[in-house]
Amino acid sequence: MSHAATVLRRLVVVLTGALLVAAATTAAAQASYGEIGRFGGVRGTEPGQFEAREAAAIGVDPGTNSVFVVDMPDEENEFRIQKFEDIGGKYQVVASARFKPVDDELGKGEENLDTVDGVAIDTKLKRLYVLANEPRSEKKTTIDVEDEAAAELFAFSTEQVGTSLEPAVPGDKEGLLASTKVLKPLSNKQGESLLEPNGIAVDPANDDVILLGKEENTKFESLTALEQVTDTGTLGSRWVDKDNYFEGEANSPAVSASGDIYVDDGFGHELGVSEIAEIPSSFNDSVGPKALPGTVFREAEEKLTVFPGEPPTEFGGSLSIGPEGTIYTKAGIKQQIEGQPEFAYPGVIEFNEKGEEEGWTGGQSAASGGGKCTISETPAAQIAAGSGHDVFVYSDNLEAPTIIEFGPGGTGCPVGSVTAPVATVNNQLVLEETKIPIADSVTLSSTLRQANALSVEWEFGDGAKATVSTREGQKTEVTHQFVEAGPLTVTEKIHTDDLQTPELVVTRKINIQPPEAVTGTRAEVEPGVTRTTAKLAGTVNPEGVPVSECYFEYGTSTSYGSKAACVPGTLGSGTAPVAVSASLAGLAEGTLYDYRLVAKYVGGTSDGANQTFSTLPAPTATTGAASSPTGQTTATLNATVNPGGVAVTKCEFLYGKSTSYGSSVPCSSLPGSGTSAVPVSASLTGLTANTTYHFEIVASNAGWTSEGKDEKLVTAPVTSGGGEPPPTTTTTTATTTGTLEVLPSTTVQQPAPDVTLVGGAASVSSAGAFTLKVSCPTGDTSCTGTLTVKTLKAVVASVGHGAKSKAAILTLATGAFTVAGGQVKTVTLHLSSPGRTLLAHAHVLSVRVTILAHNTADATHTGTATVTLRPAKPAAKHHH
Repeated sequence: MSHAATVLRRLVVVLTGALLVAAATTAAAQASYGEIGRFGGVRGTEPGQFEAREAAAIGVDPGTNSVFVVDMPDEENEFRIQKFEDIGGKYQVVASARFKPVDDELGKGEENLDTVDGVAIDTKLKRLYVLANEPRSEKKTTIDVEDEAAAELFAFSTEQVGTSLEPAVPGDKEGLLASTKVLKPLSNKQGESLLEPNGIAVDPANDDVILLGKEENTKFESLTALEQVTDTGTLGSRWVDKDNYFEGEANSPAVSASGDIYVDDGFGHELGVSEIAEIPSSFNDSVGPKALPGTVFREAEEKLTVFPGEPPTEFGGSLSIGPEGTIYTKAGIKQQIEGQPEFAYPGVIEFNEKGEEEGWTGGQSAASGGGKCTISETPAAQIAAGSGHDVFVYSDNLEAPTIIEFGPGGTGCPVGSVTAPVATVNNQLVLEETKIPIADSVTLSSTLRQANALSVEWEFGDGAKATVSTREGQKTEVTHQFVEAGPLTVTEKIHTDDLQTPELVVTRKINIQPPEAVTGTRAEVEPGVTRTTAKLAGTVNPEGVPVSECYFEYGTSTSYGSKAACVPGTLGSGTAPVAVSASLAGLAEGTLYDYRLVAKYVGGTSDGANQTFSTLPAPTATTGAASSPTGQTTATLNATVNPGGVAVTKCEFLYGKSTSYGSSVPCSSLPGSGTSAVPVSASLTGLTANTTYHFEIVASNAGWTSEGKDEKLVTAPVTSGGGEPPPTTTTTTATTTGTLEVLPSTTVQQPAPDVTLVGGAASVSSAGAFTLKVSCPTGDTSCTGTLTVKTLKAVVASVGHGAKSKAAILTLATGAFTVAGGQVKTVTLHLSSPGRTLLAHAHVLSVRVTILAHNTADATHTGTATVTLRPAKPAAKHHH
């Protein structure tokens, strides 16, 4: 399979995983990173097997992701190079080569064999380099006896011919680029040999091979040194750590695409500190090394990762740089059991080209993970970076040496987790249902397991966001003062160093208490002008936040439509309730209004509950007929007054010989403040006999005066005896045709009209208004009367509130009508406040309507009907 096909296969895996995650959660996390596959796994000398008696080395061509493994030597001191390629999703051997370092300088019978120290790939020249090391024999040297030294540098082509890897040096069948004559491994000159080699690399900027080892000076100090070997096999410059920054323990050089040289300072130049250090690319040894920012690990501060990992590398290969600039190095990853870090297992840690940690992989114990992501705990474990963020690890577990491929879409590594954010205010724990005043600062924190937080993105649910870009370890924390109130959802997105779970997302609910606006329980009416004015009251608690605006909304429905500013206008930012009010004018008379208090602050609005009030209605005054018979000088006047729920303060009859009246007499009693018609009367004296008088009823409350229609009476004439006339008798005779024949000596009174309702249902508006249709019989000239709406059965007026009340039949509405004979008229009525409450709770309300009707002759008739009331469909509400 070609490299392009391999990358496509892995890309499909990553995309498929991403789609599955996106389908399962609203915020798809980054693709996981873990073990993709492994090959080898058998110790031996057959193709595809590995045999490393002393040392092995691994290199990867990032142009093709071909893997090169150097192993053995055999008993003849011959090494083997095997090239592996991904074929059909499985790495297989496609070519090999063998080379044998010279050993004639050792002397016969010498048991020490050569070792190899790293593999370096030059993608531009298509070369593979291997460094062979020579043990220094006391038979040949007098200084640095038994140390190893860089002896020979071999070069092979990375492109095979058939199944063979050919030497890259023209005319050299052994592939020897730099011999012992160049590298002088057995030199007796102090500092000439490169001792204890520990890794090689290629500088892509100039194609030089860089060897890392030590140089011993005349003070017998072993100083870290880097040697340049050109692509033609000649020595270049040598850089020496003259200030002993590394204390002689740096290893595994790696060079970036821009020529920056890095080494693994695994033991640290400072106690308890490890780092990746940069060597000057100029090879000017008057310039010392410096730590790559972000790669400095302090043992006391790290609870999960150990960098660069233990045991330390003995043959290089602990540091590698991919073509994307990612820096890979060995690390130890601690398994966490019940939250506590335990033994560290081998893994790989990644940094970007700026030295910022991207995360780690591997770190799995052999007892878990299903065998995946487990790297052997031997010093021979080495790493080599490929393209596509793949990294390969040579894992020598003695029984089955294995190459493991890690990359995007891989699985099986330890999985990180995180707790939902915990909220505290002033170091006190706050539960989700607890209301937090908006002025308080809230601290949110989470605890991670098997992962560290590299950065955290917070969304607080009030439109605000925050990013903590510093590494926080295993406890995240942020402090925020919310600018919006209500139940909010806080989302925490953690970018972790566990590449198997690179992103963890958790949420929690939080309840922020806004400045509290409390609408008054009633509207206060202003004395004297209550027909069109009202005074509203309430309180606002700023809860420590400045209130920018305060006003009352009001109108004939819960859509409101009008508003009035609060007094006082400035409420401050205290924590105690502030009493506010507003005076309204220009209201409609006798109308039900809805209102609420609104307080605005930075980030939100606090609305008080809806309340209602009514401007004062006029009492309904209906003049009745005078009692019969009248005297020559006396009469009794009758009427009905419906107070409309407001106390009637004045009730009187006006009377006189014309409609100008001129005299008045108070009602014998006031009708009270109920919601049904109450009979009232007054007695007249001092009248003139045989005289026509006009009279009407007048009733007043605190804001209204209502007058009834004009009626007439005739006082009795003076008889011959001077006394009162005898009562008038009325006789009727029914004929066979159904008509009435009035006898000459009698007076006929027309029967009262039988007024009826048309329809048995009505819709009630949000203001309590509804209509009933009244029908007047054809035989009557006109019908005048009242409608009284009552509950069918005894109910409790205060539904759902306050102390228990005694059940009673309630009057819910009244209205008057005048209808021409043979006509139907629509009468508008208004439900009382208890009626509205009952309908709001019951949704359907059956009521009894009593119809009291009389005609022009003042004959009366009472009828009843049952009507079903339902709420009308509400109008669309405005949102504030």
